[in-house]
Amino acid sequence: MLSLISLVCAVLGYILFFLTEMAIFPFILIIAGLVLSLVDLEMLYSKEKLQFDDFIKEAFQTNWGSIISFIGGVAFLILLFIYA
Repeated sequence: MLSLISLVCAVLGYILFFLTEMAIFPFILIIAGLVLSLVDLEMLYSKEKLQFDDFIKEAFQTNWGSIISFIGGVAFLILLFIYA
């Protein structure tokens, strides 16, 4: 469930950022999605104590929303550092 919430936050943040002239609220949504995805992935990692390769496979199979949100949040932060 946390995976879907983080994905919705990230997608909604990107939509609001690129399609409207809002600046702060979409940024907060994207960062919230990033934090929620980190919490979700940390719970998965601490529950199973997998090796890195197995962790990535398991995360893409069960927590795909968190992985997408994490990649989107990191990409957004990279864009902010490049263009700010």
